Formats: sequence, structure tokens, C-alpha cells
Amino acid sequence: MSKERSPNWKTITPSELHDLSLPSNEPGPPGRVDSLSPRQLSALPVVALSPSLAQAAQAAGVGRSTLSRWMHDPAFRSEIVRVRQEAAELARQELQGMMLRAASVINNALDDPDPSIRLRASRYALTYANAVTQVQQLNTQLEELLAALNPKRQA
Repeated sequence: MSKERSPNWKTITPSELHDLSLPSNEPGPPGRVDSLSPRQLSALPVVALSPSLAQAAQAAGVGRSTLSRWMHDPAFRSEIVRVRQEAAELARQELQGMMLRAASVINNALDDPDPSIRLRASRYALTYANAVTQVQQLNTQLEELLAALNPKRQA
């Protein structure tokens, strides 16, 4: 099998991570980003993606008390949420891009000469197929409920 990446595969580069701190083009509360200092803007991606405030402060090159003060600023917190959402979306896209490759690996393992590998591959395939079916059923039920609650939505 080729090691070619799927079209959805995208590795986040450091410059792209830094770009997450830049204001989005989407409309938001006025002055949302304009009120942040250059230090706050440059710290956003580090703070948003760090596991703890202590690690974030160290990585961003600011004191814990400074970061704590920033975290009480609604504009800064709003941008932290936005950066985290963008990072989560990038991660979701990466995982989605890997799904086809993973399914192909499981498919190949179904033909492995070792019966224990075939059995594990079968279990994985059935487990994931069942999960996908359940999600599709839930989505259908949700759409039906939303349509019942809002008849105009059907048009």
C-alpha cells in the first residue's frame, strides 16, 4: 500500500499555530481583538493549547500573575475560546483524513494469515461499523425531531 496521504491530511506547522492567534474575519463583538496587547496576541496560541496555566505562562514568557490577570479579561478569554475551537477543528480534520487510511489497514488485516490478527481486525471493523450506524441513526432521529419542532425547516 502506498504511503500517500489523503487529501484531507494536514500537519499543523508552527507558523499556522501562530496564525491561530490572529483575529478571524468573522464578525464578533466590537473591539474584541483590538483591545488586546501585542503580548496577549502572541501568547494566545500558546495559552490556548497548553495543558495548564503554569505551563502556558512559562511557554508564553509571562508571569503567572500576568496570565491570571489576562484570563479575567473577557476579550482575551473570548479569543482563547476561538483559538481552541479552531485548533479542535484542525484536529478533527486531521482525524477525518486518517479514517480512510485506518479503514484500509483494518481491511488488509482481515486477509492476514494469522487468525488472531484477522479476529482482531474483524472486531475493530464490526465495532466501528456499529458506531457509524448508531451515529447515522441518531442524526436521522435528530433531523426528524428538528423538523417536527420547526416545520418551516423542511422547505
